[in-house]
Amino acid sequence: MTPTIESVRQEHEQFQPYLEEIRAVADSVGRASTKSVLGRVAEIHEFLAHRLIPHAVAEGRLMLPLVRKLNGGPETAIGMNQCHVQLGQLTDQLESAVARAHEKGMDHGTESELRRILYGLHALLTAHFAQAEDVFTAALERDREPSKRADLFEDVERSAEEISDQFE
Repeated sequence: MTPTIESVRQEHEQFQPYLEEIRAVADSVGRASTKSVLGRVAEIHEFLAHRLIPHAVAEGRLMLPLVRKLNGGPETAIGMNQCHVQLGQLTDQLESAVARAHEKGMDHGTESELRRILYGLHALLTAHFAQAEDVFTAALERDREPSKRADLFEDVERSAEEISDQFE
């Protein structure tokens, strides 16, 4: 495994526990107490809105320009950006579903909606992370010297923190 592949994996590995939690919470909807489910969903929403979406925006700013330079890159970059848009939409839907559950209680329709959103997030993020691993590795190996790759990952993290701070 090349250092670039390992770097891209490590970049997304930090999100793996949350990805597993999203699936576990989806599995628990309708089985666990409403209070427990809504508490865990609130934590997921916090992660998505204040950590993952800022990371996605930073990737869009700093990594997708490198992807566009690849053969077939413009279409790939558009597809990856569309995943980021879908992530935002699902995050908004999750927030709305939780607000309805707090306002009207957890009925069968809300349970179904929460499961749909959570499983959708899990599927979207699983596929996106796998694609990013392949695409970002190719882009970095083409455009960056090994010594500059770590700097780019640090820039992504720094940018994500700045974005998150703007919305706190």
